[in-house]
Amino acid sequence: MKLQRRSLPPAVAHLLLVRPMRAAPYLVLTSLSLITLAFASCSTLAVGSNVDVQGKYPLSYSDVREIEGLLPALRVGRPISRIYMDGPDRARVWCDLRIPPGELLPNESIGFTVVRRHGRWIAVDKPSVGPLAFTG
Repeated sequence: MKLQRRSLPPAVAHLLLVRPMRAAPYLVLTSLSLITLAFASCSTLAVGSNVDVQGKYPLSYSDVREIEGLLPALRVGRPISRIYMDGPDRARVWCDLRIPPGELLPNESIGFTVVRRHGRWIAVDKPSVGPLAFTG
């Protein structure tokens, strides 16, 4: 009994004729690296939910969370709206107080200064209410 060799289906034959792509693994790795970088940079760019960090010194997500942790002890019941980094270990913090009806921006804020000593953020003055101070 003689066995006959069967021909391959057209789709398989076509795949065998196509030259293998050697750049595909590099393209996949590069894409994954870029996606990972984008997600990693999001955590540093979008520091807090709505916290606007300004100044020429960087502030990490964990630094903002630590500064937010000072609010209850300072008896500040409003969330932080902006932080201006005066130096690598010194910042001014503002919490919006109220937004008048019909206005898009608040006109008053609670402000205080924090410094980093021995790796921990502490408030160096009492919170005070005043006109909203824009820095930048």
